[in-house]
Amino acid sequence: MGGKDRLKEVLDLVLQDARRIGGLQAIGVVRDADDQPPSAFQSVRDALQSKGLNPPNEHSEYSERDRPAVGVFITPDGSSPGSLESLCVSSVREAPEARCTEEYLQCVAKVRHAEWNTARRAKAFAYAYQAASTDPGNRLSVGVAQGTWNRDSPTFGPLRAFVKQLATVGGSADGIGS
Repeated sequence: MGGKDRLKEVLDLVLQDARRIGGLQAIGVVRDADDQPPSAFQSVRDALQSKGLNPPNEHSEYSERDRPAVGVFITPDGSSPGSLESLCVSSVREAPEARCTEEYLQCVAKVRHAEWNTARRAKAFAYAYQAASTDPGNRLSVGVAQGTWNRDSPTFGPLRAFVKQLATVGGSADGIGS
């Protein structure tokens, strides 16, 4: 999507295509909590409502009996500060390279006399960790494709379930997954 500030713009494009093509059954929005999970959730709800959509009242839920069904997932878990990178970091926390990455970030913070907030710290860790992989890239999707992140980690379970539910609510007759 290119960042949270582009959500309304992207929704406009999705809805334009849906009107042209027809048959839009479900929309799922995944957004970083950053340092304010409730505010992040509310900003997604507001953007969806401004486009005439009926968002759910809770994180990781889908609106009921509406077309399109609308779901919202705030990473990492709907209530903690953080980001998608937080999930990636959590997936490799026990890897030997994680300790090296931690030491590097502590050194950088000491030299710069700086501290990162929760979301920025996870992003810094994720990109430093990924930069040390055998074929580094500058996007998380590259790390996912190359196996940098432990895709089988339970940390991704709730997000994986949310995405799977998108297909279910989109294909069910009553707008609710069975």
